[in-house]
Amino acid sequence: MANNWQCYFKRAPNKITVGDSLNLLCDGDSKLDLTEPVKIEFLDKKQDYSLVVLKTLKREDYFLALQVTPYRTGRFEQSFYITDGKNKLQIDNLSFEVQSVLTKKEAMPYGPYGPFKLKPDLWYVFGIGLSLIVLTFFASLFAYRFFKRKKFAQSVLNRPSHLNPSKFFVVNLRKEQKDLIQSLKYLEHLFKIFLEDCLLIPAVNQSQGQIMKNLKKYHPSLYKREGANIRQVLNEFLAIDKGSLDRKTYFDLKKVCQKLVFLLDERKDVK
Repeated sequence: MANNWQCYFKRAPNKITVGDSLNLLCDGDSKLDLTEPVKIEFLDKKQDYSLVVLKTLKREDYFLALQVTPYRTGRFEQSFYITDGKNKLQIDNLSFEVQSVLTKKEAMPYGPYGPFKLKPDLWYVFGIGLSLIVLTFFASLFAYRFFKRKKFAQSVLNRPSHLNPSKFFVVNLRKEQKDLIQSLKYLEHLFKIFLEDCLLIPAVNQSQGQIMKNLKKYHPSLYKREGANIRQVLNEFLAIDKGSLDRKTYFDLKKVCQKLVFLLDERKDVK
C-alpha cells in the first residue's frame, strides 16, 4: 500500500452537485504502483459512490490525474483508497461537500393529489366499472388458456398413429440410430412425445420445469404419485455427459424409460 499521497480538485466549482465532472489530481513521494483500471473504495462502505472514477487522465510515477464524479450528497471528510483491486493508494485529508441538483422547493413542485371527493353514486359506478374490467381480463385469460390447450390436445389426437402411446414408444424405439449420442437424443424425443400423447401436455421443445408445471396443473394426482420419477428421468437426459456416454448408461436409462412409460400409460386417466 502506497502512502504519503494527497489529492485535490483542480478548478472545482464553488458548489459541487451530483453528477459534476471533476478533475482529481494526486501526487506523493512514493512511486505509483497501480495498474489500469483504477477505482475508488471507501473505508466506510456507507460512503460508496460519494466519488466514482470515470477515467484516468494522466499518470506518472509520482502523479495521477483522474476524472471523477460524485453520486451522493452530503459532507465528505473521510479517508479513501484508489485501488486497482490488488494494490491500494490511501488518500487522507480530502474534504468536499456535494449538493443535490434540485433544491428542496424543486424536489416537490406540487402538493400531493387527493383524496378525491366523489358522490356516492359515482363511487358505485366506478366500483362496478373496475370490477367488470377485472372480470373481463380474467375471463379472457381463462378462455385463451382453455382454447390454447384444446387446440394442442386436438393436434396431438390428429397425429397419424393407430398405436396407443406406450406401443408407439416401444415400436419406434427399435429403430436403429447412428451412434449412442443419437440414440440418447432419440430416446429423449420419444419419451417427450409419449408424455404429449399420453397426458396431453406440451413436452417436446419444453424445459423440464415447464413439463413438470403442466403435469402438476393438469394431472395433480399423477404428479404426486409419479412426478418424482418423471423429473428424475428428465434430469438424467440433462445430466448425462455426452462425451463419456457408454452403452451401459444408455441401456439403463432406456430400461427406466420403458418401465415408466408402461406405468404412466396404465395411470393416465388418474387426474
